Amino acid sequence: MAVVQRFIFEWPEGIEKIDLFSWIKTLPRAEREEFYQAKERQEAHRQQAIDAQRMELSKGTYVWKNNDEAKKNKPSDPTWVKYFQRYLRETNTQFKVVYEEMVETVGQGPGG
Repeated sequence: MAVVQRFIFEWPEGIEKIDLFSWIKTLPRAEREEFYQAKERQEAHRQQAIDAQRMELSKGTYVWKNNDEAKKNKPSDPTWVKYFQRYLRETNTQFKVVYEEMVETVGQGPGG
């Protein structure tokens, strides 16, 4: 059964909400360049999963072929992970990943 992977970002009350790309723009040029190179590698890794039909993108979420694929396919670029963790820490952002089995309605019975 397909699994939907959603990403939830939350901020404590009184903390300014800053998205990752706004935060990246505040970094020195060399760090921005390093991040964007890592981002390209990370996106290439994701594209490999799409090309292999292990996942697809749908409305800002990932839809994995099954639970095993969802759990084993984590961000693989250590530089990207380093910057993402730094972003969370420096902006006091709370990040959650939610996995939900996808239920697809294919028809409706009488009276419904």
